[in-house]
Amino acid sequence: MPDELWSLPDGRELRLVRMRDPQGGISLLFGDITDQMIMQSRFNTQINVQAATLDKLTEGVAVFGPDGRLKIHNAAFETMWGLFPDDLVDEPRFRDLIPLLLGAYHDRGFWHEMGARTTDPSPEARRHVSGEINRVDDSILTYLSKPLPDGATLIAWEDVTRSRQTEAALRERAEAMDAAKQLKTEFVGHISYHLRTPLTTISGYGELLQSGAAGELNDKQAEYIFAVQSAAEDVTRTIGDMLDLSAVEADTIDLELGDVDVYETLEIALGFVSGTAEDTKIELVFSCPEDIGVIRADEKRIRQIVNNLLTNGLKFTKPGGRVELGATAEDDSITIWVKDNGVGIPSDKQPQVFESFRSSRGGAGLGLALVDRFVARHGGWVELESEEGKGTHIKCHLPRQAVLEGAAPELDL
Repeated sequence: MPDELWSLPDGRELRLVRMRDPQGGISLLFGDITDQMIMQSRFNTQINVQAATLDKLTEGVAVFGPDGRLKIHNAAFETMWGLFPDDLVDEPRFRDLIPLLLGAYHDRGFWHEMGARTTDPSPEARRHVSGEINRVDDSILTYLSKPLPDGATLIAWEDVTRSRQTEAALRERAEAMDAAKQLKTEFVGHISYHLRTPLTTISGYGELLQSGAAGELNDKQAEYIFAVQSAAEDVTRTIGDMLDLSAVEADTIDLELGDVDVYETLEIALGFVSGTAEDTKIELVFSCPEDIGVIRADEKRIRQIVNNLLTNGLKFTKPGGRVELGATAEDDSITIWVKDNGVGIPSDKQPQVFESFRSSRGGAGLGLALVDRFVARHGGWVELESEEGKGTHIKCHLPRQAVLEGAAPELDL
């Protein structure tokens, strides 16, 4: 008679075995199999959890026993290689799967070598192996073959096609950007070279006419010549800014560090624009203590920073307005600032004022871009406060000692 399993109210599991004895009677044998049933239940649960976990993986996983037979696999393995459930019943050997796998990857030697690693017990064969293959459908898979302690072999596959395509696209984009940057640098250099010669000619003839060498000019003619000279100077300045900005962005410009007297530098810069301010009836104010001290910086670039700030302030301040240049000192930094009561900058345009070729108020959009780059090159930063119709306040925070990364190599001691 078949055995019976009895589940008792107290949770115990008993097995009932009936045995006939020679005298025609029946012997009943009871065995407590509670622990065995608990262990079996836990084992089945663990197996189910492992199977569910494997099926959640995007990597294709297969485990082959020492005899080369497929013991465990997940759904991703079937999908990745276009296999059907019927192909994997009864634990097929690896060599039996090779004809099915060859359709996606034609290298028969690769498959036989991988299959040999599942059955060869030698240390040379039982080692961790990984690599990458390109399948006939242009997909890219990475794989690893890893021996397990019980003699089985784990083989896992991962589809990395998208990541490789992304890497290739990013690499192509970087190469294109480098090429565009190089092209822009060459273009700027080429254009500036061919513009400077005619500009020099224009300026030279303008100066000649202003000197009266070709005859005395009347007021209207003098006004026209002055306009031509001013336009030529603006174009020359723009070309210089373009070359400087191109050099900064190409990281080919170094700072020539030295001791810069802040008061003297600002005073000189103010003198350069005093004529323009007088002509446009704009008041210039200088607010800087004479004993503000020196900073370790590139004097040429500091003057360029201040000149661009003053030129920008004068350009967007109406006649009768005011432009103020000043500086304040901290223990380890200097703040140079220019403040005007001009037209101001709309709040939605302020984030782009320091971008190259992105002027929010007309012009080439290079002056403030250069200010930002040169200040950053010294290890500082630029702060902007502006309100439309009320003016603009730009502060350049500079360290007393410029960062050595921006200095010429021979100064990096």
